[in-house]
Parts: sequence; C-alpha cells; structure tokens
Amino acid sequence: MTGLGARRHCDLAPVGGLEETITGWEPNEQLVVSIDSASKLPISNGLATFTLGDGETTIDYSYELKGLIGRVTARLLDRQLRKGFEGFLTDLETAAQQQPTA
Repeated sequence: MTGLGARRHCDLAPVGGLEETITGWEPNEQLVVSIDSASKLPISNGLATFTLGDGETTIDYSYELKGLIGRVTARLLDRQLRKGFEGFLTDLETAAQQQPTA
C-alpha cells in the first residue's frame, strides 16, 4: 500500500523501532506521518509533517514521552531526532540528484 493509510515499520540505529502510518498526503506539497508506537524508545507516539516549498523541505514534529526516562532524556532525544531528520533530508537530496532526467 502506498499513499494515505500506508503503514511501515522503521528500525532505528543503534536500537529501537517505530510503527508509522501516513495520515496526510498532498503530492508534491506535504506528507504527514503518525508514529503509532515506538519500541525501546521513551516515546509513546508522535507526528511528523514534511512540507515542500520553494526548493526547501521543512519538518515539524511533536511526540509524547513515556515515563520518567522519557522526561530525563528529553533533550538528548530531541537532539537525536533532529540529527536523524537532517540525515533523512540529506539522503533524499542525494537520491533526487541521482535520478535520471527525462
């Protein structure tokens, strides 16, 4: 399944994983990904919105923390998420540049 309603499991390095669902989809404009659950991470759920515009992609995200460990590690977790999103965007840009043009 692709597009709205598509689901996937995403393994994260060095540990953990996410179950995700596409909850918003506007081709060439916006993608909204719901984090339904997370394993081995102090996150219970979240939402990430990818918006395309003027040659840039922006990512807005929010998440709910699990328990005391989540609250204690919140700053580290946020830093790691930002690093992961930046790497994701870099990988997308590289892949887009390698696409053959028609």
